[in-house]
Amino acid sequence: MLAKKFSRRLALRGARAAGFALASALVVTACGDGAKDDDGLGPDGRAASSSADAVDPCEGLRIQFDGDETCDLLTPCPPHDCEDVCPGVDLVITTQIGKNLASTGLCVPGRGCVSRLDCSSLCDGSLLSMTDGGAADVVIDEDRVDDFEERVTQCVQRAEEAIGHDCKNDDECTLGLCRSEELGKLCVDEVPCRDDGHCSLGFCALPTDRLVAFEEGGRCTDGIAGSACFSDADCRWGCNGALDERSGACTDGQPGSPCSSASACLSLRCEDTGLCAVAEYGDGCSSDAECASGLCVYWGFQDQRCSDGAHDDPCRSDADCRGGACIHISGAGVNSTQRCQDGSVGARCDEDSQCQDGACVNGNCGAPGQIGDSCGSASHCSSGFCGAGDCTNGAVGDRCQSTAPVAGQCQLGFKCVSSVCSDGAGGSPCDTIADCNTQWCIDSECTDGQAGQTCLEPSNCATGLKCGRGTCNVGDIGDPCELGIDCINLTCDDPAGASPGFCGPAPGGRPCTDNAQCATQLCMTAMCTSGNPGAPCQVDANCDMGSCQGGACVQDGIGAPCTVNSECASMICARSRCADGMVGSPCDDAADCNGTAQCFVGECSDGSIGTTCSQGSDCASTFCGRSRCTDGALGSDCDDPADCAVGTCDPVSDTCVGSGKAIGEACATGVECASTICFMSVCATGALGNACTSDSHCLSNICVGNLCVDGAIGSACNGVGDCAIPNCIGGFCAGSIGDACTGDAACELGHCFMNMCTSGATGVGCTNGADCESAICVSNICRDGTLGSPCTLDTHCVGLVCGAGACTDGAVGSTCDDDTECASTHCYEPTPGNGLCSSGAVGQLCANNADCAAGHCPVDTPQVCTAGVQGDPCQNDTHCETTCNTGNNRCRN
Repeated sequence: MLAKKFSRRLALRGARAAGFALASALVVTACGDGAKDDDGLGPDGRAASSSADAVDPCEGLRIQFDGDETCDLLTPCPPHDCEDVCPGVDLVITTQIGKNLASTGLCVPGRGCVSRLDCSSLCDGSLLSMTDGGAADVVIDEDRVDDFEERVTQCVQRAEEAIGHDCKNDDECTLGLCRSEELGKLCVDEVPCRDDGHCSLGFCALPTDRLVAFEEGGRCTDGIAGSACFSDADCRWGCNGALDERSGACTDGQPGSPCSSASACLSLRCEDTGLCAVAEYGDGCSSDAECASGLCVYWGFQDQRCSDGAHDDPCRSDADCRGGACIHISGAGVNSTQRCQDGSVGARCDEDSQCQDGACVNGNCGAPGQIGDSCGSASHCSSGFCGAGDCTNGAVGDRCQSTAPVAGQCQLGFKCVSSVCSDGAGGSPCDTIADCNTQWCIDSECTDGQAGQTCLEPSNCATGLKCGRGTCNVGDIGDPCELGIDCINLTCDDPAGASPGFCGPAPGGRPCTDNAQCATQLCMTAMCTSGNPGAPCQVDANCDMGSCQGGACVQDGIGAPCTVNSECASMICARSRCADGMVGSPCDDAADCNGTAQCFVGECSDGSIGTTCSQGSDCASTFCGRSRCTDGALGSDCDDPADCAVGTCDPVSDTCVGSGKAIGEACATGVECASTICFMSVCATGALGNACTSDSHCLSNICVGNLCVDGAIGSACNGVGDCAIPNCIGGFCAGSIGDACTGDAACELGHCFMNMCTSGATGVGCTNGADCESAICVSNICRDGTLGSPCTLDTHCVGLVCGAGACTDGAVGSTCDDDTECASTHCYEPTPGNGLCSSGAVGQLCANNADCAAGHCPVDTPQVCTAGVQGDPCQNDTHCETTCNTGNNRCRN
């Protein structure tokens, strides 16, 4: 059975000089077994590959030409057929002249007719399929046929284009390499290319017109300046001079280079004139000459751009900066950040010479510092003294470093002792007597024995002073002491239990020099008065008991404190108080009571109703209940049944009740029952859960649904009167968090918000302070009034003030609305209502002069406080200690 016939025609466009069109017709019918190698490979020992993978488009085709240069339209070539190579496969390369004319072979100008073309790769055993009758059909692999046709097309095109590009080595090639191909040893990068695989260097640049690209091919290029190109995409920068099928040349993107878009220029600036512009600030560059500023610097790792060399511009060395230094800011290695610094106040620095004012302090330029500013040496301070990292006056008590030279830290003649400047005077710190200009060095302090100076014994103190607890003092009230002799009044008190103590007020009889040294506040004839009755006095405070009358202390009347009878006008001192001995007055025994009255339970009693008693016989009624005489009637107080004239004593209420019938006994009223509750004609307990018909049947006095309840949250109710908290919802007492409510009283915690009980804790909703445990409600949220808590009024803060919407203590960095809310008295508001407490020190942000301690806030970006000294920025004289030079906006002397 004959195999199915498949045909494909490929138009081969080439041989432009001959002026005719080429086409090949491939007809595949049947293929014999002898047309393939046993291993399934083609005759050249390799499988066919895609032309996109092959560098040589003729590889494997084994194409040959007869070299007859006389072939043309009038002298056609004989047709070429693959039948002899691979029986059953017809491959005819023809020249079509008109329509349906006889086929002739292909003439390639300069090479002649195709004399050989290896088609064996199309006759592969792997393509055969056996039929039921044992015959073989050829199965066409269309992808393989397409690939073969494409490679034949490119090879025939390349055969003419390669003429004249023969070479022996790379030196004979203008571009690229000298490479061996089927057509010979060629300078391949000078031959028109079809894809990147045809080029030794770079890639294949093709005309944008697809037909021209097919017919003419492209140009191998590496994209650098001078390389062939058809569009900017073929170049590192731009392509100039390309027109249709005519290639142009790649530009170098430098200023003045032709361009059609910004991407064609190093500066990314293409002017309307079609030329690349000079790079401006921030534009990419590779050398200084490319930049209008003349500076091309690294902005980051391998990222070069034009720079002005101004303050804060990127840099790698001082040469990248103009009028400043290149300072390391942060990072390390490729992530290191360096910036130009102009030496102005606040600029980063490594040494004083990099600063306009010659002061590099802690890595930042600053004007010579004021007292308290940071410093590294005395030259950093306007005072000329730098102690322990801060500018000082070098005065007594100012900080210093004992391990560093004293010069520049302390004033001339001073020493640095215990990290402070010292003049060696009394009170100065010392390690040895050599540190002092005084007589002694005691407890690390220089002393001459003057008041307040240290001492070890009285001889260390000046005449008239005492040594109390290591300090020379006069021994007056409040002065430290260990013994009475350390005080003028010989009284060393220790009221808090600390040892030793302080000189305190003396009792009567102790020596004194003024009233304050006496407990009675009276010093007479150099002695403290006693304050007892009869003692001399001037005011009531001079008397311990009673008052001052006629210059002498007298004991007051009833109720005055006393210890003995003689101290009372009534001559009765009972239970440490003056008494009159009448019924009801305090007593210790019967002698403290007048007439027939007796002393019962610490009070004078005549046995009448209501007076004190210890037993029934003490009362005229013979009934004594709970230490008071009663009539024993129902409802009167009692301790046991004998205290009741009728009924019995209820142990629960301690009152006389009916006959005191037991639970369950018959009764008519509650008075007859010990429980005081009579229900259904029997004595009942009235306990929770017991049956009832009225509130009086329950100890809780609440009866709901015929059961005794306690009115607690969750118990049954008919109305708010049945609940301890007046809130009855759905037949049950409510008031817990989340329960409905109509007012604060209806909630257990006393907080009703939006008709719902809440905890009133910080963070829950509220309408006013009553809804919150803290009593602080801001923006409908309960607040605690602590530091940082939202607020609108000072009353919203606990022990704090409200500044810029938050509770603040006025510390630096706290929010504020005005200067009065800051401990520093400086509230810096960058925008209204958005203030922060500032120290007002030099270098701090400010909005006006009032924000600065020195009073100088020049207009700048950003605005910062200055000292207002020579060289500081200014706009007017208020920004300077003296005057402002408006010519350069700098303060001057």
